[in-house]
Amino acid sequence: MVNSANFPQCQCPIKTCTCSGGIHSYIPYYRKILDFLQPQKIFEWGPGQNTILGLKTPSVKSIVAIEQDPQWIPKIEDTRFEVLVIPEHDPQYVHLHGHEDADIFFIDSRRRAECLDLVRMQALPQAVVCLHDAQRYRYHQALAKYNTVKFLDLGFAIATRLPHPNLASLLVEESQW
Repeated sequence: MVNSANFPQCQCPIKTCTCSGGIHSYIPYYRKILDFLQPQKIFEWGPGQNTILGLKTPSVKSIVAIEQDPQWIPKIEDTRFEVLVIPEHDPQYVHLHGHEDADIFFIDSRRRAECLDLVRMQALPQAVVCLHDAQRYRYHQALAKYNTVKFLDLGFAIATRLPHPNLASLLVEESQW
């Protein structure tokens, strides 16, 4: 468990943080993580740019995403991409649906703190979690339960339960990004 007092925060009121877009862009960081880790399986809450980046990674064999609003589903024609449309308040929304073995979990949708807790408790220990909008204080308690947390940008953090040898060497190289 890490100390969340050291986590960066935006200056928005805690309950109404609206930071997004270029100010907290995860794209260059996520691209680097995908290129470096070469995952085979990704599970997402909130498909979008992250999905497109994942599908451009040659090693990726499948991406399964949960989305609560069909209007937010990107128009992607790729057999490796599957979307489960589940309303936000449905108990199945915070569920791994048999995908505990994903290499990366990308969280960019509703109920993020619950999704963080679920992945920590049920996914493989070496899985890497990527959290968009990580600057929001309301996610910090769940994020702090991981053994390793690294903010690559104010709004983008990665976390693992166990030290990940490949990720450790990537973070050492971070100054070269």
